[in-house]
Amino acid sequence: LYFMGESNSVGSTPFDICSAGKAVDKEDSSSSSGSSSASGDKIIIDLGGGESRSIDKNLMWTIWASFRAHKVTEEATGGMMGSYAKEGGLGSLDAKENGDAGGFGYGLMQWTDTSGGGLSGYAFTQSLYKQYGIDPSNIYKAQVELAMKWSENKLNAFASQTGYNWDKYINSHDDVKKLAYAYLPAENGNLLHMPQESIPRQEYAAFIYALFKGHNE
Repeated sequence: LYFMGESNSVGSTPFDICSAGKAVDKEDSSSSSGSSSASGDKIIIDLGGGESRSIDKNLMWTIWASFRAHKVTEEATGGMMGSYAKEGGLGSLDAKENGDAGGFGYGLMQWTDTSGGGLSGYAFTQSLYKQYGIDPSNIYKAQVELAMKWSENKLNAFASQTGYNWDKYINSHDDVKKLAYAYLPAENGNLLHMPQESIPRQEYAAFIYALFKGHNE
């Protein structure tokens, strides 16, 4: 396993093993209705209706492999990454929503200062690194660690509504779409009641899971 930033290579990825537009078993209840196409280092996941993402292949694989190295199940990893695809786009961990303006998101989970303090997403993320004692020198490793610590707090707080605390979630082999829904409080608990927001996350999760399952190193 390599973290990008420690090496320019992530070794043999599923994109070396299977096609980027891997066929999805339509009999599988966790399958996505989306389609994909590849171009260079990008893969386009198109869910239709104007909902699509241009995702960096190596970044997507690195995040998947990193969570799997932390013993998060494939289904839970897919569920989490569905939110990351929808929210931050998985195009870059340095993604800034609206530049350095206050109150906007940054990074893998588009961390946002909602306190009214006016911090940019980048500044807020740096403050979270300090809060959780995370070394920010490797952006890939730091953001995976931050995502896990942040998600643990959020999922534990909403466990009575979703049926999953953090420990149950990361060890679950439940349907990936169910886990994508259960992960919504990691972003915002209000999303549990917003189907127009939860459905795309479930579809992205199913696509990523179908692409990567069985490829963990």
